[in-house]
Amino acid sequence: MKIVLILFILLWLFRKRIGPRSNMFTVLWFFCVLLPVILGGLRITALILFNIVEMLKSGFWTIHGGLGLCAIIGMVFAFTGLIPTLRKCYYKLPWLYPLSMMMTMDILILAIAEEILAIGFSVISSPRHLITTIIMIIQITVCRMLMCVYLKKHPLFFQKYDQVE
Repeated sequence: MKIVLILFILLWLFRKRIGPRSNMFTVLWFFCVLLPVILGGLRITALILFNIVEMLKSGFWTIHGGLGLCAIIGMVFAFTGLIPTLRKCYYKLPWLYPLSMMMTMDILILAIAEEILAIGFSVISSPRHLITTIIMIIQITVCRMLMCVYLKKHPLFFQKYDQVE
């Protein structure tokens, strides 16, 4: 309740910069949905990393759910990019689109590495653990290099077209 009250106070304070009602919905989407998802994405990245480190230390698989969380985060970012009213978040904050795309890619790479490690550590066998760890390191390295090549060929910026609205 306090968060909603703070949001309405912020909307009232910045009413001249916000404009029509669709912009109000965009601001509400940013503060109520997109900002918590971005902060949650940073937290999920750290949790997946700690989960990987814990698996490597203990030698046993732990609960892993990085792919599901990546799907939820990707869905929110997809809705933000596909719906024209919500797309205004990317127009007003040009750093938001590259942040959301790179965060989704990073979480996906780490979630796949977590899945590989969990599958390999499900059986107690030292050679299998070593091979799985090597495969995970190769997967992270190759995926990061492919991401760099892709981002070099297709830089992340959000173009505003006049025909969109």
